[in-house]
Amino acid sequence: LRLEIPDVLVKIVGSGPYADQLKRLARRLNVDSNVEFLSVPAAQRGELLTIMQQADVVISMSEYESQGLSVLEALALGRPVLVADRAALGELGKLSGVQVVPPRCSRSELASIIVLALAADDRRLAEISLPRWDEVVDRLLDVYADAVDCDH
Repeated sequence: LRLEIPDVLVKIVGSGPYADQLKRLARRLNVDSNVEFLSVPAAQRGELLTIMQQADVVISMSEYESQGLSVLEALALGRPVLVADRAALGELGKLSGVQVVPPRCSRSELASIIVLALAADDRRLAEISLPRWDEVVDRLLDVYADAVDCDH
């Protein structure tokens, strides 16, 4: 990625068991000046929204994501998103502004996808229609009702 965009700044937001390993990897690869690690306490959730609003592209390559709430938040803020084709994230590829990255994508392929996303003329998305929570609950209840009806 840095070969194509030398002054790129990648912000890795969150904390977890891989944080120290990622920091060591950034130093070993000599890209630590291009990577910023941020942890946002739950009590300061508004800070996370500010970070996402400033992002040119939001990337979530998580191997497991139950609902993809951070991706939905990014979309609600009008930010384009790249997601891994896994679990709930791959399902979000149906939404405008979401690009799904294929499984087992190489580092160079991922870098090319990111470069293309950053080069897009208008990275600000048009307002998209996301379902309200009550609609999500209604749909989930319908799924449960259908499952119960299938058993009879």
